[in-house]
Amino acid sequence: MTASKAIFTLLAFVFLSVSLLHADEKQDKKETPPETASAEKSDANEDDAPKAVNLVPDPELRKVILEIKRRRQVDGEEITMDDLKNVWSLDANKKGIRDLTGLEHCINLGDAKLAGNEIIDVTPLRNCGSIQLLDLADNQVNNPSCLGDLKKLQYLNLENNQVKSLDGLENCVALNSLYAAGNSIVSIEPVAALQKLWSLDLSRNKIEDISPVAALKRLSQLGLAGNLISDVSSIPPGNGMYSTYLSGNKIADIGPLVKLAQTDAEGD
Repeated sequence: MTASKAIFTLLAFVFLSVSLLHADEKQDKKETPPETASAEKSDANEDDAPKAVNLVPDPELRKVILEIKRRRQVDGEEITMDDLKNVWSLDANKKGIRDLTGLEHCINLGDAKLAGNEIIDVTPLRNCGSIQLLDLADNQVNNPSCLGDLKKLQYLNLENNQVKSLDGLENCVALNSLYAAGNSIVSIEPVAALQKLWSLDLSRNKIEDISPVAALKRLSQLGLAGNLISDVSSIPPGNGMYSTYLSGNKIADIGPLVKLAQTDAEGD
């Protein structure tokens, strides 16, 4: 064999080998198992799928809602929007609750007992437009202004919190009972708009001026003990049974109180 023929034969062999290699690679791609491709697509879909939303992040509040579900004979550990819409009454005193997130969806909530917890922010409650009774005593609430959106609220207990202002509550025009003793309230101006109030307790605050109570013609129970009050002339005469608590103040002239007592006696 001549040298030129040998070279030609070698080149032909190399070309054939490369061609066969490319053919094998194409065949491998064609023979990729469909289940593998499907699995890869499934994994991608799982990554893209929306994660479940935890509507009630506070673990203690979650337990309360789940118990309500069980009483309704609804199974499952997931809390849905429908579950929250079906919460009519909430009995959750002393449960260690800190976060009320989720209650904004409880649009049919009629009463909520949340005393003795660790609640600071009550904003979620502003959407509970059906609520009539709300007990938040013994928490850490510092700003109840959003509760002014609750037009049907009749009973509100804010005793022993960290409230400094009653601003916003003037919009709770259906209120007949307001208890806010044991806070740091200075001004009670908002209560003047609460014409349906018959029971008001603002004891143990930092109140000096009580003139706004003069506008409350239906008031029959008034607690103002332990404040900084010196002038009580604005206390309105009550109709029927009247209870006024003023101990622990700086009252200089008790004349108005004597007159108040005489008025009540004459009413009897």
